[in-house]
Amino acid sequence: MNAITIQDVVATVAKDDKGKWDVSAPICNLQMDRRGYLYREKKSKGHLAITDHALRQLCQRVIPNRGGTYVSNTPVHLRQLNLNYALKERRENALVRGKGLYIRAVLSDNFAPYDNKHLMAALPPILSGLEDRGISHSIKKYYLDDQSFWIDVTFPSITRQDFGGLEGGIRIGNSEVGVRSITCWSLVWRQVCSNGLMSWGKGQQLLKKVHRGKFKPEDVSEELATAITNSIESSDDLMDKLAASASEAVPDIESVIARIVKRRNLSQEFAGAMMAAMVKEPDHYSSLFGLVNAMTQASKLYQGTRRVEIEQEASRLLNWREDEIYSQVMVR
Repeated sequence: MNAITIQDVVATVAKDDKGKWDVSAPICNLQMDRRGYLYREKKSKGHLAITDHALRQLCQRVIPNRGGTYVSNTPVHLRQLNLNYALKERRENALVRGKGLYIRAVLSDNFAPYDNKHLMAALPPILSGLEDRGISHSIKKYYLDDQSFWIDVTFPSITRQDFGGLEGGIRIGNSEVGVRSITCWSLVWRQVCSNGLMSWGKGQQLLKKVHRGKFKPEDVSEELATAITNSIESSDDLMDKLAASASEAVPDIESVIARIVKRRNLSQEFAGAMMAAMVKEPDHYSSLFGLVNAMTQASKLYQGTRRVEIEQEASRLLNWREDEIYSQVMVR
């Protein structure tokens, strides 16, 4: 399989951008028809479908407390009745983001669009600047859907050859539709099994830029460049912590995995995948390293954002002493 290049990711993002649009308008102008489509009031044309994510945002924006969540899950005729009544009472503007004939987000008018195209305009020059300093990079994986974008970049000069080969790097995330902020975390990529472990916990995030207020894309570029530079040291620290976990014994692995699965509402299939990963590396079977790696291995059952979430769980497990949930799971 050919290596992924940064140009590949730029091209994918550019292709995904086709057909996207934004409209900022009074939210009371929106109405829902009997099919569940939205339209601008007093206009008979231009009815648009709405994604489930955008529907939840719209309902929660105009119907207080838990009523919005309830209405978004009701049959269409009840949803139309309740939502249209609530919409007429609201006077603030909203930013409606769409693609083609779909509304993909309904956001506050204070939402600051920093899109995937902005990120992919900023990242190549930063990586090129590191190359000029002798720091090469490798794109390990990326993921793009209608809600989230993630990219994993490693720096082969930050490496350890033990424990199956470890490389330090970064994981950058973004959402154009209000799912998350612009984020950057340190990352350790284990070469032998091709999975990544994020830094996680208080003070571990290298960059968090909320999509709010007025800021220029170039301002974020500067913050991102600083975060990536800082990641070189942070990746070393995370790599050392992961390596040290190989010396931390975990008695009764089977019971610990059972508690993890129950406490985090994971499936028995996930428990089986963790046990299978443990068995494949008997040298690490009874260690925290083996347990953390088993969770990152089992994350491959999922794709995209769900996989990232499980890899975050593995980072919480690595830092279990500082984590409210995993400190209870590990100590019985």
